[in-house]
Amino acid sequence: MNFNRQCPICKSTQIIKKKRYTFVIPKNSLKITEVIKKENFLFSVDFCKKCGNLYLYPRFTEEEYSIIFSSKNKPYLPASVLKQTLGRAYLNFNFLIQFFNYNSKILPKVLDYGGAAGYMLIPFLKKCDCYLIDYFKYNLLKNIQYLGRNLNNVINKFKFDIIMALRVFEHVNDPLNLLKDLTQVLSENGIIYVQVPLGCLREWKSLDTPFRHINFFSEQSLYNCFRIASLDIIYLKTKYHKIGGNPGWKIDIIGIKSRESRKHKKIRFYTTAQQQNLKYIYYLPYFIRNKKFKLKEIKKIIKLGR
Repeated sequence: MNFNRQCPICKSTQIIKKKRYTFVIPKNSLKITEVIKKENFLFSVDFCKKCGNLYLYPRFTEEEYSIIFSSKNKPYLPASVLKQTLGRAYLNFNFLIQFFNYNSKILPKVLDYGGAAGYMLIPFLKKCDCYLIDYFKYNLLKNIQYLGRNLNNVINKFKFDIIMALRVFEHVNDPLNLLKDLTQVLSENGIIYVQVPLGCLREWKSLDTPFRHINFFSEQSLYNCFRIASLDIIYLKTKYHKIGGNPGWKIDIIGIKSRESRKHKKIRFYTTAQQQNLKYIYYLPYFIRNKKFKLKEIKKIIKLGR
């Protein structure tokens, strides 16, 4: 267990404890009790005043995570997941390719970090060399090369033109170091695309486990993570994603690795506080979907943080 109180992004010690939690260890969870030898586990959501980062504290070590999530069963994704993902994959491809200068003479190398069975790579298969890294090894689609559980076998061997890490960084123990490692395997003028949930809005207020999402990003904290990792940011926006599984507000950010001075459009971001104060905007899709337009109901849901 890591009890270092520093912010995992900017390493600041200007930390505020926002909310405390008690996690009751299930009696039949042998892997968890092997790591946490207690009946109850105390944790909190901390806020970094310097970079706007909201995150879970304390942090488990990589060794502890490997024990908790170890499995003898081969991971499997049903066909229904492919059906849900395919529309999102093509939208993602059409969005991303506009930021990359495609050269038909040289096949770009694309890496999906944390890409499970590789469904998000389907639109890239005919135009790119496709690679995937994931903690679990799934039955991958043809022409996708599995590179292992992490970047250990990749650094100094591969350079990628496009790297995707979609809905991964909210799970990551050390988001800054992961982003630096991904930047290390990014080719010159290559782009990296990260997508995370808008966790700073309400998710951090109602946690039931310390093992799922451990980072609760805002545009501000994600922007700072990219800048500290020496990436130029060419796109940053919070959008509502409704295609595929798990609809909701997500933050999309694209960074580029370049030694040359570039005149990019200046990227502005919402601070963590600003995004938390834009509740009426961010909750609107929920109200429309559930046909709750009464002001009394809207205020009630916002107050509960649901």
